[in-house]
Amino acid sequence: MGNPDGIFVSVEGIDGSGKTTQVKKIYQYLSERGYKIKITQEPTREKLGLLLREYLRNEKSDPHVDALLFAADRLEHYHNEIKPALQEGYIVVTDRYAISSYVYQSSQGVPVEWIQEVNKMSPMPDLGFYLSIDVETALERLSRENRNVIEKFENRQHLEYIKMKYESFLGPKFVEVDGNRELDVITEDLSNLIIAEYNKSD
Repeated sequence: MGNPDGIFVSVEGIDGSGKTTQVKKIYQYLSERGYKIKITQEPTREKLGLLLREYLRNEKSDPHVDALLFAADRLEHYHNEIKPALQEGYIVVTDRYAISSYVYQSSQGVPVEWIQEVNKMSPMPDLGFYLSIDVETALERLSRENRNVIEKFENRQHLEYIKMKYESFLGPKFVEVDGNRELDVITEDLSNLIIAEYNKSD
C-alpha cells in the first residue's frame, strides 16, 4: 500500500564502491515499476555544496571545517529537497548522507560525537545501505575514471581505514550489501529492500 509520507534512503560506500551508479540504476528500476522516486547527492549542487566541493580540493583543508560545511550543506539539502519530496510521498534516495561525515571526518581525527552534534538537526534516513567492495577493486575503478577527485581520501591505506569505519556503523537501519557482484543483481537487491521498507504499514 505504500507510505503516504514517502521514505528516505541513503547509499554509502568508499570512493569507487559504485554507489553513484547504483543510485541511478535504482531510480530506473523503481520508476519503471511505477514508484515516485527522487534521487539526490551530497555534496549538493547548491551554493553551499559547490563551496564545499571547491574547499575539498585543498588537501590541507581542516577536517573540522569540512565537517561543518558538510553539516550546513546537509541541513539545507534536507529542508529544501528531501523533506518536501517525502511530504509528497516520494522515495528519496541520496548518494551519501550523514554517515559519510561520521566516517570520513572522524578518520581525520574529528570526534564522532562532535560530528553527530553538528548534524543533529538533519534527520537520519529510514534505511541506509553500505556497498562493501574490495579496496583493490575500488582503486582499479578510480584509476579508470576521468573526474575531479578528492585526492586526500583516495589511497589504499586510507580506503582500508574508511572501510573499517563504515563497518563500525552497521546496524538494523544501516545494512551491508555485497558490492562485488553484477550491477543488475545489486540493483535488484537494493530496490527490493527499498520496496519492502516503503510498503511497511504505519
